[in-house]
Amino acid sequence: MRINKYHIMMAIVVVFTISYAYFLYYDPSWQISRYSGTVLSNNWYEALNWIKDNTPECTVIATYWDPGHFITGIADRPVVFDGATQNSELYIDKDGHYLLDYDPEKVVAKRSRIQDIGTTLYTDNETEAMDILRYYKFENCSDPMYYIASNDLIFKSQWWSYFSTWNTIDKGKKSTYAIINAGGQKPLLAYNVIATEFSVGDNQAFLLYQNQTSGEKKMLFQAGNQFLKIHRFIYIDSQGYMKMQTEDDFQVPGTAMILPGDSQLIYMPPELENSMFTRMFIFRGQGLENFEYVKNWGGEVILYRVNFPEMKKRQL
Repeated sequence: MRINKYHIMMAIVVVFTISYAYFLYYDPSWQISRYSGTVLSNNWYEALNWIKDNTPECTVIATYWDPGHFITGIADRPVVFDGATQNSELYIDKDGHYLLDYDPEKVVAKRSRIQDIGTTLYTDNETEAMDILRYYKFENCSDPMYYIASNDLIFKSQWWSYFSTWNTIDKGKKSTYAIINAGGQKPLLAYNVIATEFSVGDNQAFLLYQNQTSGEKKMLFQAGNQFLKIHRFIYIDSQGYMKMQTEDDFQVPGTAMILPGDSQLIYMPPELENSMFTRMFIFRGQGLENFEYVKNWGGEVILYRVNFPEMKKRQL
């Protein structure tokens, strides 16, 4: 079947628009995160106490600002920033050392804490993230930094992506993950598959096809009577292994991932599919060289040790 390019582009625009609206206004988890902020659950409490008991007092904890006061209060560790310092800047002298107060005769550079941490979540470049984090570790600390990737940051991606990309001319660009619940299932007996629909609007849906014999899965995006290929599709097989399918001739960019149980789908737009947060939280650090997976509390809080390859430490 020949697919009209105009219809393809319209389908892509529609799915992005509807996914964003669905994610922003209808998903219950987003509503909880949007209005309640970071909640100190048992997983968070256990994670913070583990940090307190297993890291030096000089260890800096890097993550977004929301849990900052919990980290300093319960884990008793310094943070890059918290609610009181989210708009603060970092002053750097010519030797690369930090100054507590602004001195025009000594300061040669200023850094925005919220943009820095936003960038360590948003960038797909691990080296860039490491270069930023170097500025925030203590000198002469044996275990200088840990990084927290937590599930609330999925729903806050519009903000950390916005601040990461912000500039005085264009402002920032928001990028979001979309979480979509499964709808109805339909057996396609002629093909020996079960089709599961993840609807994003009228005649717009991600379609999961699972072979009843092999268990193999495939996904397409339906736009009206057109069935479009997605750039990347990820699922967990019956043995617990992650499987990835890549389409070079895709019509829908981004990555669609079926969560275990096939009841939810998470769609990652191109701006986020290879981000550091995606790699830390969704892919559990796979392929990262300097972020060492440490521990996972209930799939809610994931802790990484940041291993700086150089021996020289900058003074905070």
